[in-house]
Amino acid sequence: MKHYIYTNDNCIGCNHCISCCPIPGANIAEKKNNKNHIRVNMSKCILCGQCLSVCKHDARYYVDDTDAFFQDLNNGESLSVAIDPSFFINYPNIANGVLGYLRSIGVKKIYNASFGADISTWAHIEYFLNDANQGGIIATCPTIVNFIEKYEPSIIPALIPIYSPIFCLAVYVRKYLNDSNKLVFLSPCISNFPEIEDEATHNLISYNVTFEHFFKKLKDIDFNQYYSESDIADFDLGALYPFPGGMKENLEHFIGYEKTIISKSPVLYSRSELGSLKSIAEHNCTKGVFFELLNCNNGCCSGPCIDKTSFSIEKIVEQHQCIRFNILQNGKSKEYDRTLPRTTRLDLFRSNFKDLDLQDFHREFHSKYLKPFTVPKEIINEVFVRMHKTSEESRHIDCHACGYNSCHQMAEAVANGYNNIENCVQYEKEENYKLFTYDQLTGLPNKYLFIKDLSDVLAAPNSNDFAVMQINIKNFIFINQQVGFIKGNDILAEFAAKARELFDETKNEKIYLLNGNNFYVISKKERINDLFYKLNHLELLTLKQFQIADISNLSIRAALYNITGSEPNTDTVIDRISTTYFTVRSLHNKDFLVYDQ
Repeated sequence: MKHYIYTNDNCIGCNHCISCCPIPGANIAEKKNNKNHIRVNMSKCILCGQCLSVCKHDARYYVDDTDAFFQDLNNGESLSVAIDPSFFINYPNIANGVLGYLRSIGVKKIYNASFGADISTWAHIEYFLNDANQGGIIATCPTIVNFIEKYEPSIIPALIPIYSPIFCLAVYVRKYLNDSNKLVFLSPCISNFPEIEDEATHNLISYNVTFEHFFKKLKDIDFNQYYSESDIADFDLGALYPFPGGMKENLEHFIGYEKTIISKSPVLYSRSELGSLKSIAEHNCTKGVFFELLNCNNGCCSGPCIDKTSFSIEKIVEQHQCIRFNILQNGKSKEYDRTLPRTTRLDLFRSNFKDLDLQDFHREFHSKYLKPFTVPKEIINEVFVRMHKTSEESRHIDCHACGYNSCHQMAEAVANGYNNIENCVQYEKEENYKLFTYDQLTGLPNKYLFIKDLSDVLAAPNSNDFAVMQINIKNFIFINQQVGFIKGNDILAEFAAKARELFDETKNEKIYLLNGNNFYVISKKERINDLFYKLNHLELLTLKQFQIADISNLSIRAALYNITGSEPNTDTVIDRISTTYFTVRSLHNKDFLVYDQ
């Protein structure tokens, strides 16, 4: 697929586009200039346009055929324009002026696509009447079709094989009006592109020009200076198609309520709706139930590519009421006379299309299935560990800040390369906590964590099982003088790593960095002598590598405080161990001293 939606440098990586997108992997978070930047993965995107609507930073933009249309028209290409009926709803005051302007610049023919909606109504009625037990999903919304073909191909048999209204019109003007001009679709939707490019639609439409880009291109034109009307008259009720339930109202007007027609919009942004879509196709559609499924909340009237500066829900409601009143009270055709029996209305309506061949409006759908990669559990677990999510509780925080519905979805996204662990708020919190509580050189917990852990030990009923040591690597200043601070840091880091291996942290035993080459230790009392010996005999590769004179291994001095359980607080322990440490440091013939009251 061509690239239609892009991300510009306004993106701040807020993840709103991820949270609103119904397709995992359609948005990829990456680093750009050291900032989080979310780009569109067009291979997965269904062009629903939701990210265009929700982005508050104007970071998403799209391309269409507006420039190509005007350039080709200016170069003398013979073009006809089909205008989506939502255009006349959103821009009622200038619609005919726009038609007049288009004629003035060389457009050959102009068609209101509501006539295609009327054909679509007729085609669906014929389809219903041919099989009384049939059911299915009405395929008028290209976004819904895109989604099903790409992600739920098992539902394809439930799609009613009839062209969407714009392609019903395209077939009609090609075959029945013999219009051979290239056809331009003026539309509120970017999702038409896959439909236009699909082999099943036979290049019937050549350009997709969106309302928004059309008006940006012609922002300086005074449309009030022009006037024209469509080259084809519709049968009124097709003008309601852009509204939610528009087709349902059309069909029920002619065939009554013998068929159950359910209209739902939007359907792609709710996980529960998506989960039930397959069930709908497998069960309800075989029972004579039809679904009119739309992507946009207010139907095509609020498509993602309308001119948002002019959109007003109040105006849409007003136009809806106006159109319905005009049709049902002052309709051009008797088939809309509600006083007539439905069978009479239906006969009158069908007679309008008696010369059409239903097969001309038949469409095939094909699987474009993108099979998702199932991430193995062990890979998910590895990602969780990297994200510092080692407990079940931490793996179900599900805060949604990353844009996904759950921590598990985020882990899957990281595993698939759609996101990075730095985009997890909890990971960042843990990383910041580590920066605050762990020494970056040695990787050891710092004094803050020592005090916190010591407090927990003192509060435990078995606190008198523990002892605290303050230790110091002797003559480390001499090492720094011999090899320099950088190599000295390497030695210190190796000492810390090997010393840490001596402690069972699951049993509240740890070594902490106090500062420089000074450390705290919390350990069970019975292990103190063994630990002191092993800390004095650590074999360090860096010492051998740097060949420091007269030093084959590091030796330590230590002060020991045995916890009694009666200490009122951590300050008491720290004061006592510090006093003992400074005492042993002043002694020349001792490297180990126990606190004694």
